Amino acid sequence: MGFEWDERKIRWYMRALPGAEYPSALLPFFRRLLCPGDTVLDLGTGTGPIALLVAPLVSRVVAVDTSSMALAALEAAALACGLGNITIRQMPWQEVAVQGDVVVSAYAALPEDISSLLALDALARRAVVLVVPQNRARTEFGVHRLLDRLGHEVLSRKTVSRDVRRLLDKAGFRYQHLGMRCRFDQPLVSVAEAVEFIMAHYGLEESCRPEVRRFAAETVVVQDEVLILPNLRLLEVIWWLKPPAGSRSSA
Repeated sequence: MGFEWDERKIRWYMRALPGAEYPSALLPFFRRLLCPGDTVLDLGTGTGPIALLVAPLVSRVVAVDTSSMALAALEAAALACGLGNITIRQMPWQEVAVQGDVVVSAYAALPEDISSLLALDALARRAVVLVVPQNRARTEFGVHRLLDRLGHEVLSRKTVSRDVRRLLDKAGFRYQHLGMRCRFDQPLVSVAEAVEFIMAHYGLEESCRPEVRRFAAETVVVQDEVLILPNLRLLEVIWWLKPPAGSRSSA
């Protein structure tokens, strides 16, 4: 049930973004942190919600991802917004060879051990910002209830906020963190589309379709005359500033 970008998922995601609280809820934070002359490295950018959010605030954004389709969607969105300061790089983040003033990684490129934490830290001249899910169990769109009905194991995330903070503590970093709740509902044109969305998003086998259809019919709601699958993201922003020369770390 792994997630990979394809054309349908990109269209669904881009449709949801204008009405979502994420990532716009992060804008006040980035306004305080970023400087006009900054270069931001956005690692695991996907379709680029963070890159598009911060590009007006800085000199340059380097958006890194392995998905050519997601990066093409970002490039088209940047053009539509008149943003000419986003540079696209298709590669694993571990292959990035240049530094940014600020490194940002949201739901991707999350450190799983000390070495990956230090690799992320080494890419930043001034600060690192991670946007990390709070909880291990994946409950978006109520999928945990559906999987329970299907007799499937509930999906879980490998890295969550407490894992990242544990690594930072172990490595002796001083950091700050902030919990947030953000609506990220999925607009739909019909219950039938909700079924296709759930099947594709979670890679469910065709035999699950009847139960997914029942679940979708029960779960979709009408909000402001738009049919949606409700979704609440529980996330944590974890950030730290690079230490001055000769010191270990600085908050």
